[in-house]
Amino acid sequence: MNTTFLKGFFSSSISIDTTRILTFVQNILIMASVKNLKRDFNYAIFDIVEEGFSQQLWDESKTEKTNEIIDEAVDFRNEMIAKINASSTKAEFKQIRAEISDKVEALATKLM
Repeated sequence: MNTTFLKGFFSSSISIDTTRILTFVQNILIMASVKNLKRDFNYAIFDIVEEGFSQQLWDESKTEKTNEIIDEAVDFRNEMIAKINASSTKAEFKQIRAEISDKVEALATKLM
């Protein structure tokens, strides 16, 4: 399990469980359905956004940093959904899956 401990209010520590996001990254390479790809991609992006807001609640000093990550995640989501909708060949989807996998992992790492 991949967890990171952050200091929050009152010096309490909270555990950020990135297992769900990283499991998505591992499973994205074997998806067969465009519908499932979009669904799982949306779940991963929404998890990143949710984690960003959670960090803001625990530590207000991270608001600017997490807002930038959230904006980047939303922009990336919109860009990738447009690419998925415009794609039609397996080679294009393979490239999109690899790009999504790399970026989602990078966004999750930025939140740690």
